[in-house]
Parts: sequence; C-alpha cells; structure tokens
Amino acid sequence: MKMWATIIKNHKRIAEATEELAEKKPSDVKRWTDAIDAVCKELDLPRPVMLSKHERDLRQFSHVVFKPSDFIEPVAFDTFELTLFYEKKKEEPAE
Repeated sequence: MKMWATIIKNHKRIAEATEELAEKKPSDVKRWTDAIDAVCKELDLPRPVMLSKHERDLRQFSHVVFKPSDFIEPVAFDTFELTLFYEKKKEEPAE
C-alpha cells in the first residue's frame, strides 16, 4: 500500500510526496502516526494532530484532509491531504 500526500494552497498542489507502507490494507495499520511522520518529514512539515475522525476516514475512504486548524504549529497552506493506494494483483496470462 502507498500513501500519497499533497499540500494544497489556493486550489493548487504545491508539494507532494509518497510513502511505501508495509501493510496491505488500512485495517492492518496499527499506528498511523508512524506512517504520517515519515511523509511529513519528507515534506518538511509538522505532523498534524491525528483524531479518531481522521483515522476513520483513512480506514473507510482511503483519504483524509487535514486543515490548518489540525496542526499545532502555524502552516501556510489550505489543506494537507493523504490518499491510500493499493497494490493491484498481477493477473497471470491466459494459456
């Protein structure tokens, strides 16, 4: 599973990063903070406060949006979005 992080300001993507996760599906993730820490470090961004709503959105919809109010430190963007992508199973060629 991969996590794609994007920073949006004025309806434009100003930065993005991806992080490879060892887990195969969202329900396998024990601590989202570890995965989010890695992508925030890559983007030189403070880690947002992870509420149960954010975890639920990731598990149910594979997408979560953090607003500036979700950060303890001030940030200069409109939203920080995380999207999960899953590995597609490779189909074996028909014989």
